[in-house]
Amino acid sequence: MEGVSGVRYYGLRYYNPSTGRWLSRDPIQERGGVNLYGFVANDPITAVDPDGAKILISTRIRNVEGVITPTRFAFSVMTGLRQAVGDSGVIGANPITDDEGNTIAWQVVIRSENPDGKCSKCWEQLKQAINAAHVIRIRYDRRMLDNAAGETTGRIRDVLVNPDNLIETPEVSPGFVYDGRNRWEYEDKKQPWSALLWHEAIGHSSLGIEHPGNLWNQFGMTDSSQVDPVIEIENMARECLRQNGFNVGDRYPKYHGVP
Repeated sequence: MEGVSGVRYYGLRYYNPSTGRWLSRDPIQERGGVNLYGFVANDPITAVDPDGAKILISTRIRNVEGVITPTRFAFSVMTGLRQAVGDSGVIGANPITDDEGNTIAWQVVIRSENPDGKCSKCWEQLKQAINAAHVIRIRYDRRMLDNAAGETTGRIRDVLVNPDNLIETPEVSPGFVYDGRNRWEYEDKKQPWSALLWHEAIGHSSLGIEHPGNLWNQFGMTDSSQVDPVIEIENMARECLRQNGFNVGDRYPKYHGVP
């Protein structure tokens, strides 16, 4: 609260609660939508957006009682992101609180960078996501028992995940290269948590990529020239995990697996 004026400062602009209006336009301009005086797509009850560019880890736990705490979920997400970027940089989580001091989300922030790190591709993708015009909001949902979901459009893009239930995906041994013919070399293994986060939060929600609906992708047809772009993003994270000492192979590059 700013003195006798009654306005509130939100980091990049002031808000007048008596009129319900911002005193200046959205600092990211039209990238935040056509309403330059809007805020979190007019959804302040379920959304938070103090500066217009970020990855948020939500404290709102959906469809669950006593299974996981918001703090444990945030720790799990941060661990997954850190494993993917390795020594290329350091990220932290800043709490975002409401007027009563309650934590309503954690904002993923960059602490430092290492230009000589092993995982520069994943690091650049994470920086792009943190600085995107849209908000990527990672949320826990117990209903995600065998899958996950990442929204590809909108000002606020939800990523619904469940770190306690990871699906099995067709994977090869580390160092094996897919050539379009050797599909029998794949076996089902539990999807790494970091790879799942990269698939949903980076591939879908940050970059806005959908799975192609082509027959080759729906039925896993063998053709080395056809690769699902979201799985290609996921495999970048898998490569970074290998560089950081994890024993994990690439995922079969068709969304619905090996035919």
